[in-house]
Amino acid sequence: MLHVQDPFLYKGQLAKNAAQVNTDKIFIVNGMVEKVDANFNRGFNVTKVDKTGIFMGPCPLDDQDVSELVALGIGGVVNLQTAD
Repeated sequence: MLHVQDPFLYKGQLAKNAAQVNTDKIFIVNGMVEKVDANFNRGFNVTKVDKTGIFMGPCPLDDQDVSELVALGIGGVVNLQTAD
């Protein structure tokens, strides 16, 4: 979830290439949103994309997460990250 702040409230709080860490209140700066969520500890769940064999979710962190994937018949994981 993110709540886009009124752009008139932006006074240059973000340094160049700074991420908006651990907040739902973000600014869109020069047409870009860079939101980081460092809270990926638990709450593992995956969702199937309709009419496909693709599931989306967070990175599996432990054996329990992998067991859930296996139980769903998922045989592979692709981790997508942006380049710095």
